[in-house]
Amino acid sequence: MSLFEKIEMEPIEPDEPSSVPPSTRQFGDEPLVVRYPAWKKVIFLLFALIVLPVCQVFLGEGLVFELLVVGGVVVGAWYLADCIVTRTITFFPDKIVRDGFFGQTVLPAAELEMVTDEQKVRFYHGTDKNFRESIVIRRTMVSGEEIADVVKYAADIYQISVRTGNATGKRPNGLALSAFHEAASSYWTMAGLLVVIALIAVFTAGVVDDFAGLTPGLPALPVRLGAIGLAVLAYLLLRKLSPTSSQESSQRALPVETRLKNRGNASFVSAVIASGVALIGLVLFFLFGNMLDSYLFLLVGVFYFYDFFPRLSAWEGQIQPRKQEEPAPATAVLAPRRSLQVSLVLMGALAIASQGESRHYLYANRQDCLNDWGDGKDCQDPPPGSTHYGTHYSYGPRYGSGGGRVTRSVGVGTISRGRFGSLASFHASFGG
Repeated sequence: MSLFEKIEMEPIEPDEPSSVPPSTRQFGDEPLVVRYPAWKKVIFLLFALIVLPVCQVFLGEGLVFELLVVGGVVVGAWYLADCIVTRTITFFPDKIVRDGFFGQTVLPAAELEMVTDEQKVRFYHGTDKNFRESIVIRRTMVSGEEIADVVKYAADIYQISVRTGNATGKRPNGLALSAFHEAASSYWTMAGLLVVIALIAVFTAGVVDDFAGLTPGLPALPVRLGAIGLAVLAYLLLRKLSPTSSQESSQRALPVETRLKNRGNASFVSAVIASGVALIGLVLFFLFGNMLDSYLFLLVGVFYFYDFFPRLSAWEGQIQPRKQEEPAPATAVLAPRRSLQVSLVLMGALAIASQGESRHYLYANRQDCLNDWGDGKDCQDPPPGSTHYGTHYSYGPRYGSGGGRVTRSVGVGTISRGRFGSLASFHASFGG
């Protein structure tokens, strides 16, 4: 053997992940159907109903605990909703279809990538950065044998390796993929603004004791209805910025680089608009001191941010836009947007809750209230649903009413009757 002879090392293939047992089934043209059983959904729902009262106990244990509980509830609700809404996931030779109560998500078999871990198996269109065009199978909702069948079906029919997570067939257009990754990166940059908005509200509530807003006398309901209108308008703008077949056809005369750049700019504007919806909640919080305003509009902004996250198929459409008169192929990527319906429910509940909200002069004790108003019926202990329930403070008449000299009031307190049930105490714990 020559001294400088190159020695080729035989590559060592990694073993199959132990979490994915091998399947012995042989697949052909017949579809593979994975179902989320109803009994597991019921168990998950009952578990959530048991955990919620436990979480509420920690709401009064300090700001850090409250933030952890709120974040945990949001993540848990997102996971629970995905498990309950999903009915079946069907694998066809040419596509994967997730059937849910609110529509279908369809991924073409071409350009698939698969990523597996201990919690889920996820299929992406083109790249694992394209999470808005993906289908996930929760391991908690299916059996190990079904997971093994899914992995085997992907290997036999789609030619996807569980080791690499890459398809051996058609790959995304390199130019479209590069432009998509750039747009997704800039989109994620705007996510920092959502974090900043949340931190400003939390910092204000934590530093300023009994923060009751900058305009306690302003009626809350019409202002909140106006804010809801702005949020709906933001959604309509986001839909207008989303690519359509007619838009792709009208831009066919433009150079490819120009079309991709325009799509990236529109994506960045979408991220700005979604962050602006969260900013509306921050403005409401500063006006009325209600932390729930900030949280709900922040959540709506996150829904919009998620729903209009860049999708690789939009960039692929700019590379090869189809003619307007041509119908969409049966295996086109389909990932429906449902953020408006969920957001309207949240914001509508907030508007209804504000109808039962009243603001009163706040006193350090009952005697100070009596000294200002002179009548015991005008002074009361903080009732349940108020921001100072269970404290030594005393509430006077409604804010802005006459008849007293209001010289000893230390601020404004809020009474919320029928506000989200047990969430009234959650709101009160934040001093809003």
